[in-house]
Amino acid sequence: MAPLSPSLSGVLRSLAARAVDVRAFPSGFLPDELHARLAGITGAELSRACGNLESPWAYRGKAGRRLALRDYGRRVASPEQARRLATFLSGEPVDTAYLAPGAVLSCEASHAPPVYLVRFSGGARPTFALIRFDIAAIELFDSELPLGLIAMGEHADTLWTALSNFFEDDPAFRAPRPAPSELRGRGAVHDTTEGRMRPDYVFVEKVPTALEHPAPVYPEEAIRTKTQGTVHVHALIGADGFVRDAIVRTGPPVLRDAALDAIWQWRFQPAMDGGRPIGVWALIPVSFKLK
Repeated sequence: MAPLSPSLSGVLRSLAARAVDVRAFPSGFLPDELHARLAGITGAELSRACGNLESPWAYRGKAGRRLALRDYGRRVASPEQARRLATFLSGEPVDTAYLAPGAVLSCEASHAPPVYLVRFSGGARPTFALIRFDIAAIELFDSELPLGLIAMGEHADTLWTALSNFFEDDPAFRAPRPAPSELRGRGAVHDTTEGRMRPDYVFVEKVPTALEHPAPVYPEEAIRTKTQGTVHVHALIGADGFVRDAIVRTGPPVLRDAALDAIWQWRFQPAMDGGRPIGVWALIPVSFKLK
């Protein structure tokens, strides 16, 4: 197995040298796939959502299970209600799901912004819609595949009223619909003029440097199947130098757990900006190569 770079700056330089093709990453912008799924909806379940809203479709591995999106207070929609909601979503413009900012919400309904999760049924695979009134937008995704983002626009009040009929006891609906914050995402932006993804960079005075970087253990199944490749992991490196979140962007499934298990153990000298440590997301390639 190829050794891991001891320095994240070295990782970034090697990425630039190899010109990593981001088109291999999930774009978060699949309008045709999304519309095809919504056309076959037969039912839905709705619930209040809480916890980690950062890339809710992303695979985080065993160590990251505590960071998964959670939900509670499930309600069942009739087939007609489910199709009506799906029809509304089908008629709206789709943008990339990566525009949606991350957040961590309390699971106490009286203390959290109103965010709701819809599980659409119908078709071979379920489709999820994360309805976020905090940004007046809806994130749509599969279990591990971002499909797109739809702005509520002028329909926000209509959607607010419709959900209030499902959640009569929800304290959020005792007040007016909250004013949304600005839509600013992390990781990528869909460039409608060129029809492709462009990276959303954050510039800092000093990038994180790995102080402890245990190498991953090559999975036995990958050895047996002679699987090699690179797993690209997006890691949130906190101001304290610890990894606070880690999600797989792309890579062979059989290698993903090993890559994540290793990254979760890494320790960093944090990024610096304005003379103080700050938390940043960084893309880290973890390479597996058989001898």
